[in-house]
Amino acid sequence: MIDVVYYEPNGRITGCKTIQAGMEEQNCPAGSSWYVTTVPVCAIRQRIIVGTGGPEPFARPPMPITHTPLTITTEEDVTITGIPVGAVLTHPDGEDVIDDGDVSWGSAVPGVFILTIEKFPYLGVNLRVEVNPA
Repeated sequence: MIDVVYYEPNGRITGCKTIQAGMEEQNCPAGSSWYVTTVPVCAIRQRIIVGTGGPEPFARPPMPITHTPLTITTEEDVTITGIPVGAVLTHPDGEDVIDDGDVSWGSAVPGVFILTIEKFPYLGVNLRVEVNPA
């Protein structure tokens, strides 16, 4: 038996399987590539990417964002900058695709809210925003 990693052309790891040698190609999803590994990739596959120079995985880079303080009042906003264009911001009201690298978010309702930013190949970011009464 061998461990096989399947990945998309952009490097996103889509699956890991332990299979009988010689069955790699038959188990490969359409449009994907594969390689045999001795590294325990499956346990950390959400944090790694397959490089374009070869099949050895490496760490996904952190998202290069900065933000203002995450504790605000109902009259203030959190500003996040450096978001990669095309990233998806998930917030309590839904999802937005970021097209200019910056976003401001606030709430008229006090509480604790999670903002999630996703853009492959970067690691996803979860920001915990605490909104207090003004």
